[in-house]
Order: sequence, then C-alpha cells, then structure tokens
Amino acid sequence: MIAANLRRYKNIEFIQYLSQVIETVSKQDIDALLLTEPFNEVNLLVTKLKGAYKQTQGSSVTPEIQELDNKRDKAIRGFRMLVNAYTTFENDAIAIAATKLLGVIDKHGTNIARRNYNEQTGIIDTIIKDIANSVELTETVVSLNATEWIGNLNKTNLDFNNKYLERIDELVARDNIDFLELRTDAIKAYKNLVDHISAHTILSENEAYSVLSEKIDSLSEYYNRVVDNRSNVSVNDDTSDTTNEENTLVDNA
Repeated sequence: MIAANLRRYKNIEFIQYLSQVIETVSKQDIDALLLTEPFNEVNLLVTKLKGAYKQTQGSSVTPEIQELDNKRDKAIRGFRMLVNAYTTFENDAIAIAATKLLGVIDKHGTNIARRNYNEQTGIIDTIIKDIANSVELTETVVSLNATEWIGNLNKTNLDFNNKYLERIDELVARDNIDFLELRTDAIKAYKNLVDHISAHTILSENEAYSVLSEKIDSLSEYYNRVVDNRSNVSVNDDTSDTTNEENTLVDNA
C-alpha cells in the first residue's frame, strides 16, 4: 500500500485524512473482515483529535483569512465567467472547447465560492489538476487567453489554504498540550489498521480487502501530493513562511 506521509501533514490534514480512512473502512462489514479492534482504536483517537481542535474553529477566521478567501472567491467566479462567455463565441471550435472546460468547472456546481472553506479548497485543487492533466483542456485555457486566470486561481487557493492551516495549527499548538501525544498514538493505531488490511489482502480471497487497499491508497496519494505541492511552493516562493511552532508540531508528531 502507498505510505501516507502522516508526519508531514498539518494537523487539520492529519485529522481529515484519518477521518476519511475511518469513513471508508466503516462502509465495509468490519466484524466479518476481522478489523473491529484496530478500527475502533483509530476511530476513538480520531474522535479525541477532533475534540482537541474543535474549540479553535470558531476563532480561526481572522481578517487576513477572510481577505484571502474573498480573493479566492473572485478568482474562481472570474475564471468561470470568462469561460462561460466564450461558450457563445462566434468561432465554433473555441465555443465547443470552452463548453467542455465549463463542464469541468460546473460538475462541482455553479457557485463554488459559496462552499465551505475546506470543500472549496479541494474543489479548486481538483479543477486545476484536471486541467493540468489534460492536453486538450490546457490548450483550451491558452486559446481563451486564460493562462493568467488559472495561475491566479491556483495561487489564491494555495495562499488561502496555507494561511488557514497555519492559523489552525497555531491555535492547536497554543490550546491543546496533548495534541502531539494524540498524533503519535493515532499514527501507531493507523499503521496497525493498515497492516491488518495489507496482511488480509495477501492471505485472504475476500476482494473487500483489495477494495479497501485501493481506496486508502487513493487517499494517501492525494494527501501526499498536497504536501509535496506545498513544499514546492515554499521552495519557489521566498515570501512563504512556516512558523517554528508548525515545525515543532510536524517534526515531533
């Protein structure tokens, strides 16, 4: 199975990842798969982790974060408006290409800016990845003179998410002295659960184990990519900053 770089995940990413793993496993017959004990261990720790940072959510929205979110909202709305305008362009080839690109955006809804913070971050990241991974869509962006728009959308989304996660981590570090210990325990419990699934995948003929392995691999790949993208931005942007408190949280988890 693909190893999740848990120690590099920011606190909220860490919780979100484990929560999605728990949700994925819970859809199977846990008792029949002999996963009850390792599943319950991880589930209990995820509940404790959520409780440890729940109190920070109400105070996490600072004026700076609100301003970055407003910029991001304008970026996604402006990009969609531009693409939508080209769907009625007199050049049929451009109109058709714009219609396909609009479909990639609108499959997530026509008002992405109204989604909650984390959901909006994930949707925009997906749209940008879908475009980058398609030669046709990339060429469409160029033909619509929308390269700067997509670049701005990507930057504003990254800027917002980095600042939002930074704020959450600062609050957690300040208000929850047991958080590092909970992270350490959760990593051990998660690895135990994954080891059970991996072993059964090899030894059992039950396809449910393979399904679980593939779904957890997909989650790990996505979250690892988010971390790698953030690292690349930090290397290429002298203005990006990670607090000492954040480094402590990650290094000692």
